[in-house]
Amino acid sequence: MTARIILLIHNLSGLLADIMMQDKRRSPRRKVRFRQAILATSSRDYLDGGAFVDISKSGARIRRQSSGELPKLVTVIDVSACCYRIAKVVWVGENDFGVNFSSAEFEISPAEMAALLALDRKPKADHPRKPKALEKRRWPRMRTRLRPVVLATIDQRFLADSQMVDVSAGGARLRCGDLQAIPKSIIVYDVAERCARRGEIVWKGGSDLGISFTSDAFKASPATLKRRHSAIG
Repeated sequence: MTARIILLIHNLSGLLADIMMQDKRRSPRRKVRFRQAILATSSRDYLDGGAFVDISKSGARIRRQSSGELPKLVTVIDVSACCYRIAKVVWVGENDFGVNFSSAEFEISPAEMAALLALDRKPKADHPRKPKALEKRRWPRMRTRLRPVVLATIDQRFLADSQMVDVSAGGARLRCGDLQAIPKSIIVYDVAERCARRGEIVWKGGSDLGISFTSDAFKASPATLKRRHSAIG
């Protein structure tokens, strides 16, 4: 009987904690799997690139690579949704920061989006290229600021969501969760560019892998993949 009472109290405590956490947020958060974000000033001048960690109707948590100071008021551009919102920075951590949205969603024009993406792909001052590394490569690499990609088998079955760390005409460096589940030959779907390339994995290390492209880019969308998660498990 005593054990049941203790278990009941434990469950009620957990429920109360969940309710209190929900009260702190105006709307529940949902994880978005490396969705690309671009940060700009309130007048939409480019600041930095990043990726959404989670997002809700009232705010978001964003991961960025550079460590520069952010203004209190920023424009958060959702590359996948082709829209932007004005937001207030409410906290800053080591790699992530949190914002509260202070405006509704506004559509962004294709021309402005293309210009921001072009700025995002330029080499950043805080990530200088190393000459020795470049000499070993046939093509210079270009940092992409955590661009979202989807990995699939050659027969177009979903494998995993991933991030593109850098890319060149001949290959790319990707960041992924479970590297053991990734076969040697894959298709890489670039969500932002709306294209895909076939490639072969040439190295694995930590959570990153290197891929050498074996085909030119072709128009494709990960939405056409056969039954998601059917290639694993």
